[in-house]
Amino acid sequence: MGIIIPNHINHELISIVPSFGSYKVVYNTPYIHVNGLVLRLKDVVITPYSSYYGIVIKDQESIDSLKRIEEHLQNKVPNYKHSLKYNNSIHYITIKRNHHTESIINKYYGKADIYINLLRIIRNAFHSYLIIYIA
Repeated sequence: MGIIIPNHINHELISIVPSFGSYKVVYNTPYIHVNGLVLRLKDVVITPYSSYYGIVIKDQESIDSLKRIEEHLQNKVPNYKHSLKYNNSIHYITIKRNHHTESIINKYYGKADIYINLLRIIRNAFHSYLIIYIA
């Protein structure tokens, strides 16, 4: 199965489709309909912690793109909780650490870029949050 990675993302083309207990993230262009949205995050540093991986994003274009997408999701999804975090002038996301993610993320150590897939938003009574996969 191939992966489509858009060069420029128009957040207005991102649709949210309700599903049982979640929302699907769909990217619709006049020519193609894609389930999920794969992003290339440039200039990242991956740090392993006991239960998660911290992925620090240094590239401002990647940060801005992810911010625009999350602002769009916040406007569409009730109680949306942002995945992009900011602390002490550092922007980062976290990925749950397990055997599966460890085997995938190992191929990105020492590399400057990482690809993530924004596929689904889990919803519950208190907040909704984005599920991020490593592509």
